[in-house]
Amino acid sequence: MAALGVATYSTATVALYNSWYRDYPMGDFRLFNDNREWLQMDKAGHVFSSYFQTAYSCDVARWTGLSKKHSLITGAAIGLLSQTTIEVMDGFSTQWGFSIGDISANLAGAALFVGQEWWLDQQIVFIKESSLPVRYDKSHLNAVGGGAYSTLERRATELFGPGLLERALKDYNVQTYWASIDIKSLTHIKAWPSWLNIALGLGAQNLYGGFENKWTEGDATYDLNSVMPRYRQYYLSLDINWRKIRTKNHLVNGIFNGLNIFKMPAPAIEYSNKEWSFHLLFW
Repeated sequence: MAALGVATYSTATVALYNSWYRDYPMGDFRLFNDNREWLQMDKAGHVFSSYFQTAYSCDVARWTGLSKKHSLITGAAIGLLSQTTIEVMDGFSTQWGFSIGDISANLAGAALFVGQEWWLDQQIVFIKESSLPVRYDKSHLNAVGGGAYSTLERRATELFGPGLLERALKDYNVQTYWASIDIKSLTHIKAWPSWLNIALGLGAQNLYGGFENKWTEGDATYDLNSVMPRYRQYYLSLDINWRKIRTKNHLVNGIFNGLNIFKMPAPAIEYSNKEWSFHLLFW
């Protein structure tokens, strides 16, 4: 298992560097306070990533025959090592910096999984994600003072990349993070299906910069702070706990376990901008 872990970690680290950091200059290690960036959606992403990496690493450790205690230690170590590697790379990048807030979110995600397994021997609250990339508007945006124009599509490509996979991973406008709650285990209501969870979601819209919707392209400045204000979105929805759906086929059960990091499309109630809305099928 140790050899497999080293190989997986090394491969993932190289892939991460090539996809995220290779095109940006590196410098001296530095700290960076990004706690106000992206309306904290990036912090929710760190909680999610650390949670599911810890969970799956723990599953693999248990499969190899390790005890519950040592599986939890191994899972948390792998999950936190993966996330800390990203933070160290950020620390040496002139584009970003080492974030104490990110490290805290990573610890929270790992602690949520380990704490529930240790004291409850199960997960009552699962951290999940849903994401559906969108096409951004190509209408002209005039620069401050005129003389130049850009588009939301150009800005999104600069921030989040051109590909669908890149945008699914980086675009906070299309990501929603969920706390999916096992109602059956929490309340012991006999009539409640064991596989049906209630999910609380967090999203955001109009994020075209880390701290504000203002940027420069060449000598031109664009400012959308007044016309496209940033805002959070809060959701209430239903979800499937795939770990409670068991079959006699180990492969199918493994697929179900893998699906459990994603929030399933379902009806949802949204509250944002002091208004309520209903989604018949929210992705």
